[in-house]
Amino acid sequence: MDNTHRIVQVRGHYEVHNSNGNFVLIGDTWDECYNDLVEMLVAEVRGEKRMENIKEVVA
Repeated sequence: MDNTHRIVQVRGHYEVHNSNGNFVLIGDTWDECYNDLVEMLVAEVRGEKRMENIKEVVA
């Protein structure tokens, strides 16, 4: 994932799509989508960092 996303308004709600145009998440407001996207990306980075730490301990 290149972490490039777009928030667009669709029929009274907002959707987040990645750079490939794939749907990522939905929200009632732009701010809700933005905050959920930030939480999702932070969790992904933390998960990747955790896996790196596990691999170092196991190696």
